[in-house]
Formats: sequence, C-alpha cells, structure tokens
Amino acid sequence: MLTPVFITGNGKDSIAVLVDEMNKKRINDTKGNLYPIELDKDSMHILAMQQLTTDSILPDGIKLQLKNTGNIRFGSTACDVTDKVNEYNRFVCERVTKVLNLDIAGIDIISPDISVPFAENNAVVIDVNAAPDLGMPRQVQKNFVDMLFPKGSPASIPLISVTGSHGKSLFIEIIEKYFVHKGIYAGSLRSDGLYINRNCIKSIDLLNASNTSLILKDPTIESAVVETPVETILNFGLGYELADFGVVLNLEDRQEYYSYDHIRDLEDVAYAKSVVAEEVKSGGYSVLNASNELILEMTERLYCKPAFFAANYPVGIARRLLDDGNPFAFFQGKVLKISNNRNVIEICQREEIKFSCSEDGKGVDSVLAAAIIMNLLGESKETIKNILTIA
Repeated sequence: MLTPVFITGNGKDSIAVLVDEMNKKRINDTKGNLYPIELDKDSMHILAMQQLTTDSILPDGIKLQLKNTGNIRFGSTACDVTDKVNEYNRFVCERVTKVLNLDIAGIDIISPDISVPFAENNAVVIDVNAAPDLGMPRQVQKNFVDMLFPKGSPASIPLISVTGSHGKSLFIEIIEKYFVHKGIYAGSLRSDGLYINRNCIKSIDLLNASNTSLILKDPTIESAVVETPVETILNFGLGYELADFGVVLNLEDRQEYYSYDHIRDLEDVAYAKSVVAEEVKSGGYSVLNASNELILEMTERLYCKPAFFAANYPVGIARRLLDDGNPFAFFQGKVLKISNNRNVIEICQREEIKFSCSEDGKGVDSVLAAAIIMNLLGESKETIKNILTIA
C-alpha cells in the first residue's frame, strides 16, 4: 500500500526546512525505497488551499499531506499490507494477471480498505504494470526468481558439439533434419552461418567462440548443435561449459594447424580436439571415431560415457569396445548397423542414404555419428532410417 507523502510539524521549523530534513534522510536510504520530495505545482496547490506557504511553520504534531498521488516516485511511502489482503482481492489480482498472460505484474488499486472484498467497498483497479518496481518493504525478488526458475528445473538446453577435420557441416545438416522431424525448435552454428530452425540468421566468423554463446542465449530455441573447429578452441576456447554430446568425427594432418606455436605434430592437434570429448556432462556421451588411434585414445580422458562409430566392421581395440556393449555404429559391408548393449539392429543399405556416404567419400563419419546419437536419444530404427533415407 502506498501512502502519499506527508510531513509532521514540530512548532519551530518551516515547511521548507521540514522537507529538506526529510530529503536528507531519503538520500541516505540504503535500500532505495524512498524518493526525494519535490515541492512541485501539486504541492504548492495543496499549500495554497490551506493558506500556507513553504515558509509557514506547522504546529507541533500536525501532519500535512504534500501530494495528491500515491506514486512512490513522488515520495510516497510503501507499507506492507500483504497479510491484510482479503482472499477474494488476492483472487481478483491473480485473475487479472492471468487474463493478461503475465508472469509478474504490478496492479494499482484504489481501495478504502484492502482487507475488505473489492465488491463491497467500491475498490477499482486503475493500472497494471508488466514491469513493476521491486523496491518495496517485502523482499519479493526471490519469490519471482523461484517462480520463473523452479528448483530442479533445467538451467540449459541440450547441446551437441562437433569437431573434426571434415564433415562437420554435413553432420549438423543431418541433426537439423532430425530436429525438424521431432518438432524441436533448434539453433545451429555451422561454417556458413548461424541458423535458427534451419533459417540463416546471419553470416559469422565460425572461428570466434562468442558465436556459440550467442546462439545459446537465444530464448526461443529448445536445442542446439554447433561446429567447434580446432582453430576456435586454440584461439578462444569452446564457447560453452559442458555439452550433452561431444563428437569427434575425424583427424587429418593439415598445414594450417601448424600456424599455432604450440602445435608441433598431429598428436597436439588431437589433444586440442579432445577438449570437445572431455567437456561433456556426466550423463552425456562422447561420440568418437574408433577408426582413428589418436581419437580412440581420448577415451582415457573422459568424464562421461563413450560411444563409437567406424566406417567398417570394428577390428582390434575397436572390436573389443563393441563386444563390451558400448554403443557403436558401423558399416558391415553395405549395411549400416547400430549395436547398443550388444543388441545389433540393421538400419538401412548404404545406397539408400540420401546424404553423401560413398565408400571413398567424406560423409561416412558424419552419417554414422548422427545415427548413433539418434539411437542414444532413444529413437527407433524406423525413425533413424527415415532421417537418413527420405529426402
């Protein structure tokens, strides 16, 4: 409840002095709940109506109202009447807020007595503010935050991060198609731009990790998939804290890698890329190319669960990982298969896949990595096949 500002006479000081003394206290108000009083046109009119001036001396104990409005910015004082609010009045205020589809609202009410139902004392709602002033006696800010972000609710959206010497954009294209199929409004960061729901929002410099944080701040998306090149890692870091899936597609020796002083050989490149595999939530998966020895070594540094893929039926160490029941996608001859907990399913024939996936092409890693992720997300054989084979 807001009470229009008033001063109390002491029988010796003028109205102007009493206002100055009150303003000194308000300026030093550490909670910021009180605004200074200005003797404006409204105040001067009130004084004139009572045949007073700013030099008039009020008798001791006499109160003088200086404003006709209860606006806190005009010096009004806020009183906490929460515990006095009638339940019917509370219901009306909540209904007003819901009808206007607001999470938080400041409702201005003129009422002789807030403890009496509005219908019985001619009270009226005069204003509804979507962004109310939180400077009030009762500290409600925590309640607002708890309401908007309930304890235990997700604090981040699912994130897939992919690195590799080639195939990253193709991998994202497949995952984007999957998101659309599932009705998931998603954001993606690829070499040709920043996309929301497969629509290009802007062209970007992919090697700047700030673009990743930019897409994660988008309030409209429900999931995200981002390219994380080794150059970005070396220059800026990941651009995020932890992913739900960290994918390492492949590793090739490229001259541009050696423009960095601390990159001496391919093992250093692999070590830099391994950050994508390592920075994954404990309940997530690092998806690794089991055909590459340096990538396979990343398994030793994981804090999450591993999953694998290989262009051909696994042999050697990779075969042992398959036999141990690890999630695994691979081609056996012309057939794409997925094994999870030793349960092997056939997805489709290689020639059925609509994405570039020839035996000597560079799309195989992308297709396999996307397939095993869809499997880990609980998708059926039919769904995975449809994503890969239907144009």
